[in-house]
Amino acid sequence: MKQIQFLQLLAVIAILSCQSCEDVAFLPAKGTIGGTITDNNGAPLQGVQITASFEEPSQSGQAFENNKTAITDSEGYFRMDNLWDKVHLSVNHSGFLPASSLVELKNKNNWLTADFTLSGSPTIIDVNLSKTVLSANEPDTVKISVEVQDKFNSIAQGYIGNLLFYRPDGSAFTVLNADLGYQGFEEFLFNASITTGLLPSGVYTIAAEVRDPDGNEHRLKASSITVE
Repeated sequence: MKQIQFLQLLAVIAILSCQSCEDVAFLPAKGTIGGTITDNNGAPLQGVQITASFEEPSQSGQAFENNKTAITDSEGYFRMDNLWDKVHLSVNHSGFLPASSLVELKNKNNWLTADFTLSGSPTIIDVNLSKTVLSANEPDTVKISVEVQDKFNSIAQGYIGNLLFYRPDGSAFTVLNADLGYQGFEEFLFNASITTGLLPSGVYTIAAEVRDPDGNEHRLKASSITVE
């Protein structure tokens, strides 16, 4: 019996001691949440709305449901201040799958980071060139194919493919439209060609760009070609 009473006394002492611990918080925790929202290719998404739902304490001691929203900037960054305790974050953006997360604020850490990756953008898998050196003295043609994968959109109409040619100084020389030549369940193939009559002598860096019907896009740098 004495042993049980002794253990109970130790438990009470432990509880009283823990009341001064940093990890124990008996009051609502207030803080800030910030983060970055990108697409499945790692590109920052601008203009995305993120909603925070939480219970905000009042002077009466009761907690009331509250919501706050923020919009991402050109770098995909958002920030929301004056949030309380357990915060449910939700992201819904046109053309992307919704995402959510539960973040718990604590008194010892009132600034937390919550990053989101939204799935929905097409992904350029590969850019193939039939040749990388062309002759400027006679008509010569390079054929270009762009392999695209899109797990989030099965609509063929509305896809746009482009090939961008850049000079060595980084300035854009021309934009070549690519035609959709093949569509599978999740695969798309764009084709294009250009002759040396449209490309003066020089070195050109090629970038492929594809945009889906929702307006989501992906750009990938390809090999350079030389016209000599």
